[in-house]
Amino acid sequence: MAYLLLFLAVLVEGPIATLAAATLAAKAVNDLSIGIVVLVAIGGNLAADFLWYFLGRFGKGRLSLRLLPGSTQLNRGRILTVQTHLRDHGLWYFVAAKLSLGLAMVPVLLAMGMAKVALPRLLPVAIVCEIVWTGALALAGYYGMGPILTRILESESAYIHWGAAGTAVMVILAFFLWKWQGGTKTS
Repeated sequence: MAYLLLFLAVLVEGPIATLAAATLAAKAVNDLSIGIVVLVAIGGNLAADFLWYFLGRFGKGRLSLRLLPGSTQLNRGRILTVQTHLRDHGLWYFVAAKLSLGLAMVPVLLAMGMAKVALPRLLPVAIVCEIVWTGALALAGYYGMGPILTRILESESAYIHWGAAGTAVMVILAFFLWKWQGGTKTS
């Protein structure tokens, strides 16, 4: 049951669920095995990736291209140019998006589906990238977060660690919000 929940969690939010499951496997919670956690996380991430790909391939994006009015031939030409470029170089975009925290993963997969990038070309690259990405997350959770969590929870002064971590996160968020709002503008 725990592995089914892990699969569904990874399907919705892959990196966080993978890190959390690997951390719990390090603590031996619910007898989670790190090997099975990695396999389930790889399966969940691949399922999510291909759901986005097939949504782009068979979704309403293809229909919207056919419904463009005649006055937008320039836009239609640009869209076809981008699709051709994605068919030729889309795998590089996929690898870059997959191995960079996945921030651009959904748009890249939707675009690759809309561009009809061949699935036999995408599948081996997706599997290799997923093994590397999920393996790295699992190692970080198992050997990084697991021992840290163990020390924090077994410490008598756990509230000091949690307070320091919370304060650091709030300061970092405040800094980024300040920079995002314009930070050091001078008039």
